[in-house]
Amino acid sequence: MRFFFIVNVNRKEAIKRTKLAIDIIKELGGECAIENSSSMIFDKEYKFDNVCNIANYNFIIAVGGDGTIMAAAKYAFEYNLPVLGINAGRMGFLCGLEGHDLKNLEKIFNGDYNEEKRTLLEIEWNDKKTIAVNDVVFVKPVLGSIIDLKVFESDNFVIEYRADSVLFSTPTGSTAYALSNGGPVADPNLRFISMSPICSHSLISRAYLFLDNAEIRAEVGKSNKAYLIVDGKKMDLLEKGTGIKIRKSDKRLRLVYLEYIPFFELVRKKFFPS
Repeated sequence: MRFFFIVNVNRKEAIKRTKLAIDIIKELGGECAIENSSSMIFDKEYKFDNVCNIANYNFIIAVGGDGTIMAAAKYAFEYNLPVLGINAGRMGFLCGLEGHDLKNLEKIFNGDYNEEKRTLLEIEWNDKKTIAVNDVVFVKPVLGSIIDLKVFESDNFVIEYRADSVLFSTPTGSTAYALSNGGPVADPNLRFISMSPICSHSLISRAYLFLDNAEIRAEVGKSNKAYLIVDGKKMDLLEKGTGIKIRKSDKRLRLVYLEYIPFFELVRKKFFPS
């Protein structure tokens, strides 16, 4: 069994847990490789061959927090590989293994694990495309300004916002930025796309929930530009009048969990650890 590691090397704990995980996997007869940009940190202790085809691996292991898993997602989408997150961050909602439970890696070899397929969003603008795990945000470009954003669903006009930002989220993203914006905590197996303004210049600022098969189009208003932020990363500065399509992706994120914990129990443990 072959494992491809993606590591947040800015966290010392992530480096430590990666080394322990590699040692355990090798003892179990598995093979490991590591993302080239991180491999130099481990060169003194391990000799990894350059990875030519990630498709030849069985699992991606992301060591860090939820941000590391989202960085690993681009490989998972392309090669349809399951992702196991080892938590070396804070919350780690997407992580399927805590750092103190690394011996449980043996479960993968026995097939004793759960796999969840998470809904993703596809975003299209100006002949460009990308995929979001958590959320898509339209943000004002200048401090003190606001954005105008018109929103349509299947060419039907829904609303026009004047706000600091407008947030579109997957069910998985309900515990991310959407949570900070006062949104509901949603079971990730639900099927919807949520939309809500941030600091709306309006007396009405409720969240909207669309069916997950909705075809949503957002249009940047004439008064200002807007930054497009996907999963916390700045993608583009959108010019006035730019149209952006948001829809459910045909791809899914395959997350591996080595221990089944009901979602709302997981939420309680993350926010109120005993």
